[in-house]
Amino acid sequence: MTTIREERQQTLIILARLIDEAIPSRVVADNLIQLDKLGKTLRQRYENECSYTWANEPRYLKTTAKKEAKAKQLALELGLAMQLQTDPRGWSLVFSFNRDKDDLPVLEYRL
Repeated sequence: MTTIREERQQTLIILARLIDEAIPSRVVADNLIQLDKLGKTLRQRYENECSYTWANEPRYLKTTAKKEAKAKQLALELGLAMQLQTDPRGWSLVFSFNRDKDDLPVLEYRL
């Protein structure tokens, strides 16, 4: 049985291998680490929004929106298709790859 930490590490390794090789490896590593941290932060913020009234204040929601925008920007820089999953019971960032050229199904990876 794997831990959540091990699953996150495996996902980061898989994403690093799927990213276009033209992007410098240092940029890939930095952006993936930032995405991992943002994924953890966003999951906590989504949980707070469901549990506490103070987390639905405009200031808190604005900060969450900024973190979501940052995650989208980082994913875009890496050429990753990303969706936000705002339900705190799951992973907050979902990446998908469609390998049309190989006729393979869409692959999803979560952080």
